[in-house]
Amino acid sequence: MKMKLLPFGIEKKCVLAATNNGGRNWVTARAVRKKGRLNIIGLEKKAGDFHPRGLVAISVGARQSYILREEFPTRDQRLLNLQVSRKLKQIGLWSDAENLYNSIKNNVKPNGQNQVTAIALPGSEFEPVLDQLSCAKGARPMSIVPCEAAVAGLLGELTMEPVLSIYFSENYVKLLITLGKLPLSIQLVPVSEEGIGQDLLEYNVEKALDHGRKLCKDSVEKIVAFGSAPTDLPPVINGITLWKPDWRKIVETEDPQAVTRYPSLFGALFSDPDFDMRPSGWKLAYRLQSLSNVISGAAAAGIAIFATCSLMLHGYNTTLKKRQDGYRAALTAREKTLKERLPKAEQIKMVRQWVELKQKYEAEPKLYYLIGQLAKSLPAGVKVLNMKISRPGRKKMELNPTPGNAVQPPLPQASDVQNSTPHGPLGIMGRAWESEIVFITQGDFSQADSRLKEAVTRLQAYFQLKDVKRTYDESKQRGILSLKMKARNNQTS
Repeated sequence: MKMKLLPFGIEKKCVLAATNNGGRNWVTARAVRKKGRLNIIGLEKKAGDFHPRGLVAISVGARQSYILREEFPTRDQRLLNLQVSRKLKQIGLWSDAENLYNSIKNNVKPNGQNQVTAIALPGSEFEPVLDQLSCAKGARPMSIVPCEAAVAGLLGELTMEPVLSIYFSENYVKLLITLGKLPLSIQLVPVSEEGIGQDLLEYNVEKALDHGRKLCKDSVEKIVAFGSAPTDLPPVINGITLWKPDWRKIVETEDPQAVTRYPSLFGALFSDPDFDMRPSGWKLAYRLQSLSNVISGAAAAGIAIFATCSLMLHGYNTTLKKRQDGYRAALTAREKTLKERLPKAEQIKMVRQWVELKQKYEAEPKLYYLIGQLAKSLPAGVKVLNMKISRPGRKKMELNPTPGNAVQPPLPQASDVQNSTPHGPLGIMGRAWESEIVFITQGDFSQADSRLKEAVTRLQAYFQLKDVKRTYDESKQRGILSLKMKARNNQTS
């Protein structure tokens, strides 16, 4: 099968590397160009520091990465960088002491506004990678890109349509929306030790698809799973069949499934160059080294080029340091002003907890819906004598329904957010309601028993039943049915 040419030329071979935990663990491989084809061989996992030699392309992932999509009026690149950095700090995902590193792709719109796509990584996970490369003798970093840009580059080689990528990691799931080679948004879903349930996955996928429709001005029809996807992952999620790309169209590798497991590794060479996060000095050094390799034909010429490069690099670093000091002073002054205006950490925590509580409340089964289904399920002549409703973490609530009155559970109050302990509102949201109910029906034994059997059959269509007991009171000529029941997982509204 004929393969596409690389988006930019590489030498005969280079090293690919990917990390997503601050450089403590790596996945590496060798990329070899043969007659226009890209072969990825020698895939290997490494623990600890990574000190490569020769040409290397690196993808860096971080748990607390972020994608900013916003319009800015300025066209001055230096001022634009300051505005983007300031906006990222205002988001509040990281502590004030955390250094942020970002890469920016700018698209000037007809109205003069700049449509900026910026990917931010915290310094705690990006700086260790730079430190390891600085200590690597003979390493020539040709690119350092965020994981999101690498995945977008990989998918953009196959389709220009919007794609939702579900990346499964050990303790979180990331939902990434891409359009061509452009990453648009990312959503982090924490995962417990038991993993992520299908209901929670579909709920967050639906939110990501809705957001993708707004960003792309079109529906997202492709979903692809990456990383350590569970073996029981359903083939259809939210009505969309999982996309199985043919990776052989763009890369050749010993194990085609490795592309799905390590998309950021295989996408490092296909990412948009604007998302390269190498320091400016590194980019210049790489260009000068490449130029020297091309034109060095004699020792004298090599010495002259080396001397010229050294002088240029020294002057560039001196100018760069002066500019950085000026930017840092201006940014520090502005940050001080902004911090005085920002809400307190406790206020931000309260708002986040309230939003989480509201989302969980809206997503869980509603009590009035369950009672409505109960009323529709009862045969004529069968009545509710007593009902106790509870769920783990809360006291039982006894209801004595009367005709014409709907039972509505109380909404969470603002004060509940302060008590969002594992046994408070956030701790019990998502746990199924369980009811203990006693039904009665008048008539002789045959009539009463027939009605109660029919009631059990109807209730099983909507609820999970247990401890079902039928008795008959001869003195009062009535049948009695007692049971426990709870809603099925698909009853949400």
